[in-house]
Amino acid sequence: MKSQNSSALLALLGDEVIHASSGMTPEELSYLYIVAESSVFNFEDTLGVCAVELPFVSGVHLVGVPTSISALKWHLRIGNYEAVELEGNFNNIFSLFAEPRQQSQARYVLDPAAMVFVMDFCSKYVWEIIDDTLYFVSENTVPTLDTVDEFVRQIRPAIEVPSDRARNPAKLPYTNGFGRKLHCPRCAEKLVLGRAWMACPNGHGFLLSGSQLIDERESSDTVEYDPAAAAQNMIDEHLTCPYCGGAMQKNRYQTGNLVIDVCTQCPHRWLDGPEIKPIIG
Repeated sequence: MKSQNSSALLALLGDEVIHASSGMTPEELSYLYIVAESSVFNFEDTLGVCAVELPFVSGVHLVGVPTSISALKWHLRIGNYEAVELEGNFNNIFSLFAEPRQQSQARYVLDPAAMVFVMDFCSKYVWEIIDDTLYFVSENTVPTLDTVDEFVRQIRPAIEVPSDRARNPAKLPYTNGFGRKLHCPRCAEKLVLGRAWMACPNGHGFLLSGSQLIDERESSDTVEYDPAAAAQNMIDEHLTCPYCGGAMQKNRYQTGNLVIDVCTQCPHRWLDGPEIKPIIG
């Protein structure tokens, strides 16, 4: 179920923000470091929030605040949240907040088997999980990327719910700024950026949208591909779209004899090497 609230930590930054940096964790989770635009142009400490794209969707909206940090000091808007009564020694380490009617679910997100690591993490960092994103911010330090990966790994089993939102980016809003890796539907190799498309480094083919295809028809540049590699894959099978994960179906290009793979859920097409030649040259 999608959260009814927006991110409490992002609200700290105000309406105007700057994407200061981005990258990937060792486990290949995309992250953005976001700062308040106002803090960049004054002499106060820069307030920043790191947003990490999760490989799953959480069934609960959680906000964790160490007891050493006052929620009021951070101006966290937790009025719409309920404090979660935690078991064991967790209440002495940090406070956990959840959306109304989610408290019973939230009480059991902390696995006792991972207590030492989780308690250490929660004692240092203000963090939030909402839908498929982890946010965190701290007064003095931010966790290393290795630490973020481990926190995600240990908390995932308790909060993950079935959903196709994480694996179908075409259904996400265009305001989502995270990067992601696209893979060849033939050999699963990571696609690389070509002239105006994503291409298989092994020469199997090209991924591009319908508008890109039209633009490239007017180009006089030639296209390079590996005929031997592409010929091995000219078989009658249905592919999975590398962009959104949707099913692709074979359609005749402009009602001609050339058959290409077209996604049924997003505007992208997959062209095997020989297929792109008569279209673009």
